[in-house]
Amino acid sequence: MDLIVGIDFSKQKFDVTAIFCEDLTETKPRICNQFANDLKGFKELAKWVKKNSENAQSILFCGEKTGIYSTPLCLFLYYSGYDMWLENPYQIKHSIGLQRLKTDKADSGFIAEYAMRHQDQKVTFSPSDPAIEDMRELFQFRNDLLVEKSKMRIRMKEKKEANAKVLEIKKYCGKEIKKKDIFDYMDRAIDKIIKEIDKQLMLCEKKIDMFINANQEIKENYDIITSIKGVARMNAIALIVVTLNFKKFDYDSRKIACYYGVAPFGRYSGSSVRCSPHTSSMANKQLKALLTMAAMSAKLHCPVIEMYYKSRIARGKKPMVALNDTKNKLLHIIVAMVKNKTKYNPQYLIERKNEYNYRIS
Repeated sequence: MDLIVGIDFSKQKFDVTAIFCEDLTETKPRICNQFANDLKGFKELAKWVKKNSENAQSILFCGEKTGIYSTPLCLFLYYSGYDMWLENPYQIKHSIGLQRLKTDKADSGFIAEYAMRHQDQKVTFSPSDPAIEDMRELFQFRNDLLVEKSKMRIRMKEKKEANAKVLEIKKYCGKEIKKKDIFDYMDRAIDKIIKEIDKQLMLCEKKIDMFINANQEIKENYDIITSIKGVARMNAIALIVVTLNFKKFDYDSRKIACYYGVAPFGRYSGSSVRCSPHTSSMANKQLKALLTMAAMSAKLHCPVIEMYYKSRIARGKKPMVALNDTKNKLLHIIVAMVKNKTKYNPQYLIERKNEYNYRIS
């Protein structure tokens, strides 16, 4: 690439730093600018870039994944014929070394420098399936509704408990106790809010089902995943959404297990650091919780998963370690089924095991 453009996104604007380079050598002084994070700013960026390099194929844009702040510009650059690379902010932060300066302008320079030095590892942006994007938004909206529902219940419960303690103290001290109508009002109001949330949850799930049924590829993978006893609809939807229907990780079960946080990693260094393999905290906790519920259900209702879990226990593994192994195994089975377009056959693994035992006997 002849021109590397680092972008630091924010809500209202984005800062850019352009590096002119040949391989890993900077050939000209860096130039910086700032644009509004809207269509007008995107057009101004395109004009600014064209002044410095007429060949779109020799330009690489790089920015941090910031969700709704970075997506509009990425789409604009993609449809304009430019290469856009969205990188994990954690990856960039831990690759630039010790830094004392912290400004948006400086950050865009660090991003541009990162892109220049790691351009051989670039993953260019491309829009995902609109159906997957809509499902992702609905899935997150459903989770937000569940969080709000839980908050309302917990808040009311805590207020009642606190009020009960106050009444108990007043009674003990011989003070006059007056009935508070506000708690009756709050109870009724929260009941109405929860009923409305439940109604919206049902509508949200119906809309998700509409997207599933409207897309043949998504529907096929959904039916394959839910063919395993214990793996219900929300786990299937979550897996399809976060993996972009398994295309994001290229059907690699190890990468998916790592993203879910169920792949164990050890830490060994010299003679003093000896840490046995364990799961990392760098994971999607929400998905991991869903997978945990699926594994707990599968080991009760799916004979193969139950056998696998018991075999881990028989080897002396602790229950939670065995459960994590079961989650990992469950993901590997699901990915293999989707990759081979095969629904779950409860007798398949049992027959394979019997065949193996017959061969070695």
